[in-house]
Amino acid sequence: TPIYEGTNEVQALDLVARKITGRTGEFAMRFLGDWQQYLDEHERDEKVTDVVAPAAAALRRLTDTTHWIRDKLQSDDAIARGAAYPYLHLFALTIIACLWAQIIVTIRDKDGAFYDVKRKVARFYMQQVLPEMSAIATSITEGSAALAEFDVADFSA
Repeated sequence: TPIYEGTNEVQALDLVARKITGRTGEFAMRFLGDWQQYLDEHERDEKVTDVVAPAAAALRRLTDTTHWIRDKLQSDDAIARGAAYPYLHLFALTIIACLWAQIIVTIRDKDGAFYDVKRKVARFYMQQVLPEMSAIATSITEGSAALAEFDVADFSA
C-alpha cells in the first residue's frame, strides 16, 4: 500500500538498486524461480488453472522485466532507476497474484460458502486487477526512451 511522502520511491529504488542485484539479486531470482516452479506444478490442474495460469504468466513477465532492469542497471543506471516505482508496482501486483494462486491451490478440494468467496475474489483479481501488470511491464521496457529524453535543465523554470 502506498505510503507516499517519498517513501514509495525510496522503497522502489531500494528494490531496483539493491534487492535484485548483487548477492540479494541471487535471492530475488531464487524467490521468483521458486514461485515459478510452484505455479508450473499446478498450472495444468483443471480445478485451479483459471487462477494459477494467469499468475504463472504474470510471473514470467515479471521475471523478464527483472532481467531487463538488471541489464539496464549495468548499461543505463538512470533508466533503471526511473523505472523503479512502476517496477515496484509490477512486483506487488504479480506476487499478490501468486499468493492468490497458492490460496486457491490450498483450498481446491474444500467446499462451502467461505471457500467459494475466496475463489470468486481470486478470479476477480486475475481478471480485473492483474491485467494492469501487462501495461506496467510494457511501459518499463518500451517506454524508457521517453524517460531518457529529459535533461535536468528541462525542470528548471
